[in-house]
Amino acid sequence: MAHALICLVPLTPAYYIFKKRNIYASKQSQILRFVFWNGTLRVLTEGYLDMTLFALVNINEMEWPENMTAVTTSNYFAITILALNGLLLLLPLVFCCLGKKMASEKFRERVATLLDGTKHDSVKTALTVSFLFFTRRMAFSISVVLMDSFLWGQVVIQLAFSIANVIFLQWFRPLESSLAMKFEVMNEVVNVLL
Repeated sequence: MAHALICLVPLTPAYYIFKKRNIYASKQSQILRFVFWNGTLRVLTEGYLDMTLFALVNINEMEWPENMTAVTTSNYFAITILALNGLLLLLPLVFCCLGKKMASEKFRERVATLLDGTKHDSVKTALTVSFLFFTRRMAFSISVVLMDSFLWGQVVIQLAFSIANVIFLQWFRPLESSLAMKFEVMNEVVNVLL
């Protein structure tokens, strides 16, 4: 996960050099925009649960030995990752506050990963799907790491999120395909029953 993000770092200067000189054609521009916006968002979205779990486990088992700078650096890194993951929960809310900018084609192109598979008539509803996605994973990580001996607390948190997702999906119907909607609802109902 971290390696995928680090691989983008060398590409950044090349992107800006090519952009300034108008060296690349339209198709290459689309590919670079996808890599830097949608590709990065996809990597962060898929790795969100892993990063949050690893950071929470590190914080839960944290020790501060005075003579080991690597351990201290790792602790600070875990705290930073957890803070960034917490701020990521606010990202869809910030997008909702942008108002008119959300209707532009450029904005939709940049955050297409977050809007993928959702109806585009209401961007706020589509971004709420992303918000629920991130919130559910954060709650799962917190319940698994911090409530490790309290199984019923973990179960109640996951049941509450499953029921909330079923209500949200049935009320707003944010997904484009009715088949995808049925699968999502079936997935949540199976989570509740099992």
